[in-house]
Amino acid sequence: MEQVIFSQVPIADLQGWIAQTIQHELSVILRADPPSDPDELVTRKQAAKYLGLSLPTLHDYTVRGIVTAHRLGSRIRYRKGDLVNSLVQVRTGKHSAV
Repeated sequence: MEQVIFSQVPIADLQGWIAQTIQHELSVILRADPPSDPDELVTRKQAAKYLGLSLPTLHDYTVRGIVTAHRLGSRIRYRKGDLVNSLVQVRTGKHSAV
């Protein structure tokens, strides 16, 4: 069993320790997942995974113009920003404001 020792700590010191701990944890989280560049080019597989689609569905959406693709030689690439822009918010009649 652990021993617990209680001691008086000034409130300012306690607030400082808490702030340092939170700042450290946030910096670890932010370093682990850097923000993505909207101009970054991704492959068909990466684009399909990002959108949650199969490769044939992604191809169909590309042909229909729902998702914008870019040709680089014989390869097809997608810009991350274009993938985000292709996502359309669905509005139902129940929640739409007129």
